[in-house]
Amino acid sequence: MRTAASGGGRWIERVEQVRALESTVCQEIVDLVGAAGPCSVREMAGFMGRRPDSLYYHVRKLSAAGLLVDRGIRGSGRRAEAMYDVPGRPLRLAYDPSDPENVRAVSRVVASMLRSANRDFRGGFRPDLAVVEGDERNLWAARMKGWLSVDDLAELNTLLNRILEVFHRREPAEVAGREPHPAKGVSRRLHSLTWVLAPIDAAHARSVEREAAS
Repeated sequence: MRTAASGGGRWIERVEQVRALESTVCQEIVDLVGAAGPCSVREMAGFMGRRPDSLYYHVRKLSAAGLLVDRGIRGSGRRAEAMYDVPGRPLRLAYDPSDPENVRAVSRVVASMLRSANRDFRGGFRPDLAVVEGDERNLWAARMKGWLSVDDLAELNTLLNRILEVFHRREPAEVAGREPHPAKGVSRRLHSLTWVLAPIDAAHARSVEREAAS
């Protein structure tokens, strides 16, 4: 079943956990806390550009599913804040093509990922943020098709896992306390990356296109 990625981390396998991530807001929270380390709801809201009261429902939902864990209270009195963290790093979504419930839930999560990616792209396509060429390029989208051999897939998966390592090599403590919106030119800024790799069944693809056109 564990075909999402290789290596360590915590696997998201139970269907109720996968379903919790169908919400784009829940995905954003889990991704953010996974990158930044333990956060209060106020800090999550600052990084996400949302009001704290808009996140409490989603935080409770993720906590109930075991995708956020309580890390105690920071501060005291009126400044006391509950702190939340992910149960492990990195979190990995498990795919099971033989389980219809898993297929439906994971497919909805991926659809949500792609909606978030579209929103992130539009939000970053600004002259004060976007770098579109050179070694510091930070805005890029691509789609391609090609005929891949077993060796090609092995090379591609090696490269994709290397990308995951780049995103996960920073300890959360290294970025904790960072401003949600640092000035342009700072050494580190929060980024998102979404790619989709899928095998193509030509007959099935033609059938889907005919259904879409009818």
